[in-house]
Amino acid sequence: MKIIQVESKSSYLYYLFDNLIKYSIAILYFLIAVMFYLRTYDSCQIKITLTQVGGTLIILLWLLKYLENPKQTTEFYLQNWQIVLPFVMFLLSGLQSHFLMSPLKYASGAELVRRIIYMLTAIIVMREINSLEKFNRIIRWLLFALFVSTFYGIIQYLDGKFFPPNPAVGLDPFIWRQAFGTRIFSTFGNPNFYGDFLVAMSPICLAMFMYKKNPLYLILWLMTAFNTYVTYSKGAWIGFTSGFVYFWFLYIIFFSHAKVQNIKRYVIIGSIFVVIFTSYGVYFQLTQRTDSAKFRIYTWLSCWEMVNTSPVLGTGIGTFYVTYPAWRRPQIFYIEGKHNTESDHPENEFLEVWYDEGTVGFGIFLWLIITLVVSGIKALKKFSIPTIVVDKKGRQKEVSEDIRAYYMLGILSGWLGSLTHNWVCVSMRFVSSGTVVWLLAGLIAALVVNNPLADRSEENVISLYLALFLNVLFWFINFLWWKMTTDIAIAVAIVLFIAGIIFEEINKGKEYTVLSKNLNFSSAKLFQRLLQIVCVIIAVYLATIFRGYFIGDIHHNIAIFYSKRGEWSEALTNYNIVAKNNPGFIMCHYFMGNVFNDRWILTREFHPEWGDKETDTALVEIDLGKKGRIDPERSISKYQDVWRLAPNYVQSHHQAGVVYMKLGTHFKNNGDMQKAVYYYNKALECFWKYHKIDPIFPVNYQRMAWVFMQLGNMEMAEKMYKAHLFTQWLCQSPEDIINPKKIRTEEERQKYELLKKQFEEETQWVCCDYHKRQHYLLSTEDWAKRRQHEYSDSYFQLGNFYYLKRDYIEAEKFYKRAIDRYEQNFNAWKNLIALYNETKQVQKLNELIDYYRKKFPDDPQLSNLK
Repeated sequence: MKIIQVESKSSYLYYLFDNLIKYSIAILYFLIAVMFYLRTYDSCQIKITLTQVGGTLIILLWLLKYLENPKQTTEFYLQNWQIVLPFVMFLLSGLQSHFLMSPLKYASGAELVRRIIYMLTAIIVMREINSLEKFNRIIRWLLFALFVSTFYGIIQYLDGKFFPPNPAVGLDPFIWRQAFGTRIFSTFGNPNFYGDFLVAMSPICLAMFMYKKNPLYLILWLMTAFNTYVTYSKGAWIGFTSGFVYFWFLYIIFFSHAKVQNIKRYVIIGSIFVVIFTSYGVYFQLTQRTDSAKFRIYTWLSCWEMVNTSPVLGTGIGTFYVTYPAWRRPQIFYIEGKHNTESDHPENEFLEVWYDEGTVGFGIFLWLIITLVVSGIKALKKFSIPTIVVDKKGRQKEVSEDIRAYYMLGILSGWLGSLTHNWVCVSMRFVSSGTVVWLLAGLIAALVVNNPLADRSEENVISLYLALFLNVLFWFINFLWWKMTTDIAIAVAIVLFIAGIIFEEINKGKEYTVLSKNLNFSSAKLFQRLLQIVCVIIAVYLATIFRGYFIGDIHHNIAIFYSKRGEWSEALTNYNIVAKNNPGFIMCHYFMGNVFNDRWILTREFHPEWGDKETDTALVEIDLGKKGRIDPERSISKYQDVWRLAPNYVQSHHQAGVVYMKLGTHFKNNGDMQKAVYYYNKALECFWKYHKIDPIFPVNYQRMAWVFMQLGNMEMAEKMYKAHLFTQWLCQSPEDIINPKKIRTEEERQKYELLKKQFEEETQWVCCDYHKRQHYLLSTEDWAKRRQHEYSDSYFQLGNFYYLKRDYIEAEKFYKRAIDRYEQNFNAWKNLIALYNETKQVQKLNELIDYYRKKFPDDPQLSNLK
């Protein structure tokens, strides 16, 4: 290694912090891309913690360096204010959105932390990645991450193609193998997030091939293209194709100097072919699984309605997932087939920014994008100015030799491709791919403002190997501090150090070490030194909090394990550890409430490990006179914790209703009707709240009907069954079930007429004043067929209701509708047979049995009806 002694006006610490920053950034983004940890609940929680702790480290080092020489850095940012200002304003938009607009600080706080890290790291990269040496280092580490992820992606593909599914042993050694079937997700844990990373990195790899003509880059690009394809993510296909087209569009404008017409022809033909191929692939995937597009369309519609509630300044950064349940359309429940799920994002980054931060924040976001694109293209034009060279045959030709042109070509194309992908996805909201997207934004800005780009910008006051070792040691200590297994921590540290040495040896001869005796240790004044100490204290405090989130996620995984085994005490102990480490983790509070609800211990006991406190007072008149709480009190307390964080979190209102319903039954069984009525009414209050956010959940109606029966209100019990049946017409019409244009026989015409009469009757029932058909009729289809067994059961329950009242005509009608809706509802068949037997309607009974045998010829003995 070449060592040169130089004089410098800056301090030793100034250069030390610079040396650490340039390695920290490269290693951090490599770790975020490739690391996962399967002992946490979220297998990619480690990416979040890496981003939080690593982002804090980079910001800390930059602040320490800044305080060593604030004048120089301040002048840099002021001179380049046109590029810096959009980043600063987007950061300020997030801050005001959280502090001034958000009604739910915990929810918006998590997104705000990401915004701060994304924007500050981009601003830091703009300043600190100011030499060719630093650019080369970051690109090498990013391409190494790309290789690792695509290589593992190929292993996953082969595993899914040629090996049996879990829990059998396969080529992929990890327990999450084939988690998405044949779709690969590599180290990212999700095909869409992985796809966004590939979209961003693909043009960079292609640009390096065009510059160096090294076939290894072409192989890596082909690996990337193949991985993108087998994610089977339509959004990733769109983004990848967009990045490919952007790349060649910019190339033929700025790089094809002498043979521009020939190159244009090939590029245009190739791009058209790729666009057609991708369009066909997306179309084919949509025809195979239309729900993906429908899900996005209905979510976008709801999000647009949410935007209009606060169109100027928005509702609060990161609050979409806690406010969306009140706007979610019934079609989403039909598509998902579940009710205990949440949609964290609207699958459109632009729309979510608009909702979060209003038109003002959305305008700043567009301003940032336009600024980087325009300035990036202008810089690309300068960088790609050709020089005349003589080839081996003595011919002169124009060639763009400036590597900055290829860096800008690849980075700008990848960034635009990712932004295009995020029109139908929100991958950049997640750290796994969002970190890379905003790193690319910072690198675009760095290329623009650092012109000319020096070979190196700052001296090295420590050996590059020592700088690498210190970074690896930092992460090794953190991994152990986060309670990761020692073998994994050691393995990652060794890989990091060896990879770092190899990369630096490739670049050997371009590094320098300052050995000047005239170098001051520090140039900071006393006040600046105190600020540096404060910054270190704050960073350590934040790292402790972020570590707690990771520890909490480990215990959340353990708690779920014990919950599934019914080991409630161990589950609750671990859930309580989660709540202490991450009080804003909504799911933990919700799961604790559900565990208390399921366990249902009515003996009053004091257990701090379950969250009991000395100050707790009895809220339910059961087992009084003792210290501690009973499970119903603990359950309601945890649901209240949920509502403070997310007022309409999944099924929390319904679950609270179940608690009150069970309490009502307890007091009724013990002869205390006054308390029973009180808790039954509390249950109805919760069930009605849940009804507003989920109008098609059948159990909610059934439990309300049951409670009304306990209260002696048979009219309302009847209405609950009818209310659920009304919801099958919320977003469909008879024409969606039977198309009148396709009726060919008299039997089909009669069925259609009967269906119209049924529709006219049942749409009069209405479930409430909140859910009305006109809200959901933008596009209709036969949604109810996806839940035909549920609607059939409500018809059956309504038939039973009338059967008990001896209203046999109505009972018969609804038993028949139960069978028509779902022919395998054998309970409806049984009760209808019983009705005909009881009313001596022999002819109808025989016709019914003949009809049954026609429908189920494999059951001539009527075994299903016994």
